[in-house]
Amino acid sequence: LDLSKCRLGDSGIKAIASALEANGNDALAALHLGDNDVSDEGAGVLFSVLARCGNLGVRHLDLRWNRLKDASHIRHPSSVSLPPPLLSLSVSLNQ
Repeated sequence: LDLSKCRLGDSGIKAIASALEANGNDALAALHLGDNDVSDEGAGVLFSVLARCGNLGVRHLDLRWNRLKDASHIRHPSSVSLPPPLLSLSVSLNQ
């Protein structure tokens, strides 16, 4: 699902996280959320939902071109294991 450049902000990302958690659908393999003005707060909520609900099926998460600054748990996933079944996480080009 490509929702890049949709101006979602943190509130939109939180709504997406809630919908993913509520539906528990594993048909969503990739989630592209680049260039949406997402901060550490919104990304943290999404990452927490993915960690709690490993059955969501999201394998590729793109958070490039947002406002992630101090989200060490997101920027350095090697220090914390990626939630299953997440295989790739793109966070480059953040402010």
